[in-house]
Amino acid sequence: MSTRVSNEIRRLLGAIVTCAALAAGLAACGGGGDSEGIPSASGGTPTGTGTGTPTDAGTGTGTPTDAGTGSPTGADPSSPTGGGTGTGTASGTGGNGTGSVPTPPGGTAPGSGPMKLFVESTWRTSNSRVAVDSNGGKHVAFYYYEPNIEQRPTAAAYRYCATRCDDPASWKEIQLGSHARSVQLKLTPAGKPRLLIGADSAVYVGGRDYFYATCDADCTQAGAWAMTRIFSGRVPASNLDNDDELPQRGFALDPQGRPRFVVFDENQLAAPEHFGLFYLSCDVRCDQPAAWSETLITLATRYEVERVAQPALSFSQDGKPRIATAQFFPVGSRPAVLMYLACDDACNRTASWGRAELMPRGSGSEPSVDIAVDGNGRPRIAFYQEATRRVSGLPGVTSVSVRTGCAP
Repeated sequence: MSTRVSNEIRRLLGAIVTCAALAAGLAACGGGGDSEGIPSASGGTPTGTGTGTPTDAGTGTGTPTDAGTGSPTGADPSSPTGGGTGTGTASGTGGNGTGSVPTPPGGTAPGSGPMKLFVESTWRTSNSRVAVDSNGGKHVAFYYYEPNIEQRPTAAAYRYCATRCDDPASWKEIQLGSHARSVQLKLTPAGKPRLLIGADSAVYVGGRDYFYATCDADCTQAGAWAMTRIFSGRVPASNLDNDDELPQRGFALDPQGRPRFVVFDENQLAAPEHFGLFYLSCDVRCDQPAAWSETLITLATRYEVERVAQPALSFSQDGKPRIATAQFFPVGSRPAVLMYLACDDACNRTASWGRAELMPRGSGSEPSVDIAVDGNGRPRIAFYQEATRRVSGLPGVTSVSVRTGCAP
């Protein structure tokens, strides 16, 4: 599939799963199946004698194979096909067979009910995010990926549903800002939504403005939100191109629910010039721009600067920031690498930040990275290089790879 086609698919897929398992990482959706409409359990082979393939809910022809209990598989629960996973039996006698999947008491057969809801089906969207609070309320954020013509929407959007989220009427939306180019959503420990919105800059031509948006009650009312511009810069064009192509993961809340944000800037128009990867933080009154501080956490000299793209931010349980970046270009024109950065104390000082080079960045045009920290404070990184050049007699041959690991 071409990059252009796959990107368009990512923009158009605005669906979210609305089963109760969403809070558990979307596991087991579809009544215990491997995927929607496919029953799943341990099993063996359909029982019966004769030939034939059961295809309908009643009778059919098929080829039952062995004696014993078995499990049908298939997107259509009425069409068992032999060994696999699921519940139910298939049998055949003299070339005629029956197939069925039992219906749970008081319910419907797995996969037969509504499983998805497109939260936006009129306009193109990008950067879709979903979070579930401790009460089961579902929060969704995205931005409208539309040109600024014909009164089309260009804002960031926040939608919320408390119950019955398979019903479109249960969702309420508010729109924030305009000319949005990225959005990230996090929930505080109390389940309050926090957004970081990137938009075309009103300060620097071709740059980005970043807004921190907060709400603590009645969040489906636009007036309940406070939105504060916390950063303006001239982010490199290559970074901007990836805003709608790749997930943005530079925004996070620490364990106390305080906002933190990492961004790379190359702003020669600022006084003084503003170059490098910056760690922005706020502890209280974060709806006030003056409450935010920033710290340079990469090297910058008069003639060279370390360049960064696609940084991802996470925290240990005791609130220590950990960063991974899919594209880190060291000074000295060395090849780009996957870089890990960390701070344990006094993170408002550049000298407090350490780093470790983990592996080559690879040669793909759209690498991506994410980072999480386990309960023992150990970082775990998932890295998609997109492509790496093999050392072989065939230059230009590439392989797709995914890496996980822990920094030394």
